[in-house]
Amino acid sequence: MSTTSIDISTLIARTPRLHGGSPHIAGKGVTVRRIVAWYKRGLNAEEIAARIEHLTLAEVYTALAYYHANKQEIEADIAAQTAEAQGLEALYGQNAQNQTIRITTKVLPGDKIEIQLPPGSVGEEVEVFVILPEKPKPGRRRVLEFIEEIRSRHASRTVEEIDRELEAERNSWDS
Repeated sequence: MSTTSIDISTLIARTPRLHGGSPHIAGKGVTVRRIVAWYKRGLNAEEIAARIEHLTLAEVYTALAYYHANKQEIEADIAAQTAEAQGLEALYGQNAQNQTIRITTKVLPGDKIEIQLPPGSVGEEVEVFVILPEKPKPGRRRVLEFIEEIRSRHASRTVEEIDRELEAERNSWDS
């Protein structure tokens, strides 16, 4: 029976454009900071792995080992994120009845995003709105837009001239 051993140092990565270069689980994008946040809330490794289902228990333990070996670095990372969150709260304000948090994040592999909520939100129901930027449709214009453009450029053109320009536009669509 053959066994394959895994070098646990390969389980933690740093990617410059992902989470500001913070250490995360390689290939998963879950930050050590996020795992530590759950750990500090009293969850054990098994509970964290159950909560973040796409992580293995080994990955969670590796993140916790990384935290304990690099506590000062991770604590500084957590403090920086907390300061940024407080800055956003100050910038966008809070309403006692309805708290609003604006988060900008990147799409991760597998069309996933990661959102880390403030402490104390475990079990609390939240609404999440995702606004995707509208991508312009390349190429084709609507015929009415084209006619309007022609009229604005050439108000004195005849119907026959406009018809010829429309025919040329239609022919360009087929090529």
